[in-house]
Amino acid sequence: MNGIFSVFLGWAFANEQLTSKDAVAALIILASVFLITRNPTPRKLDPLLKAQKNAYSLSGLDREGI
Repeated sequence: MNGIFSVFLGWAFANEQLTSKDAVAALIILASVFLITRNPTPRKLDPLLKAQKNAYSLSGLDREGI
């Protein structure tokens, strides 16, 4: 996202030219950020999180007490 912001600032304040390559690169960056952030918790970690929850419940401690 910083790259897109930098290109925008260059265009707005330094009169830099934007090319079609710049637009394609910006779209790829935005699509990548969308795909990464749409599901912030990977499914691979779910068994680990369940194991941690079970360990806390078996120990008699809650997460706030730690």
